[in-house]
This record gives sequence, structure tokens and C-alpha cells, in this order.
Amino acid sequence: MKFSFTFLTFLVITAVQAQDHAFSVRAGLLNKSISVQDVSSKANGLYVGMQYQFIHFVTSVNYTLVSGNEGSLSSIYVPLCSKFALAEKVYLIGGPAFDFTLDSAETENTRIGYNLGGSYELNDHLSIDTHYAVLFNKESQLRQFTIGLLYQLN
Repeated sequence: MKFSFTFLTFLVITAVQAQDHAFSVRAGLLNKSISVQDVSSKANGLYVGMQYQFIHFVTSVNYTLVSGNEGSLSSIYVPLCSKFALAEKVYLIGGPAFDFTLDSAETENTRIGYNLGGSYELNDHLSIDTHYAVLFNKESQLRQFTIGLLYQLN
């Protein structure tokens, strides 16, 4: 037990002191398409969130809010991605993603799927970011497209 605590403390300190990490804020537009059995609906909205990058691992927590014909829907969207350089300032981002619906009549509010996107660095602190995600649960399928700006804090 003592060894596990010491090892975990070492990992946390190493991650915090590493030079290859960055915190960012992000915001942008999104389009959701939700399919429940044979019925589908589309909605447009906004997202805001925080992102953390450690070497080639990128994760973020985003609050999404969309409104359409059937009212508004909010969720917490969490992609867990790897980031690969395609060219100077151009990156491919992909990995699993989770979506936790906050206000829904569905019995299952968690969707799991995959996320694929890209990023282009405009300068040292500002990037354009886009993602396409397909998420599933037993009752529905969600397709989500996001485009926005990412501002690196450090």
C-alpha cells in the first residue's frame, strides 16, 4: 500500500512538472444528430470546455448545449484521444469518447463511441479544432460534429 501511494505521488509530480503538458480552454459550434430507432432529429448548439494535453494524450471535458424542434438538450462530452503530427502545425486526433446526457427522458444517459478530428495551430496559443464523433447506447445513436477555437493557457 505504501509503495502504491509513493508510486502514484511520483507519477503525479512528474506529470505536473513535465514540460510537454498544456491546459487549454475551448469553445465552438456543434451539430448533433440523434437517432432513436427509426426517428432522427438534428440540432445545432454551442460547447465550452477545458482540455489537458500530456505529450501525445489529449483529453477534455466539454459542456454542450443544443436546441432544436424538440427543445434543448445539454450534456457533458469527454473525448480521450491521441494526437499525431501530420505536418508542421497540423494534427490528427482520435480515440474513444463518452457523452453524458444531463436532461433527457432516456433511461440510459451515457453513450460510448469514438472520436476523430484534427487541429491546426494558428500560433503558439491559438488553434482551430474540429471533431466528428459517433456515440451509442442501447436506445440511440448520436453523431456529433464540432468546430471551434482552442486557447492554450500555458
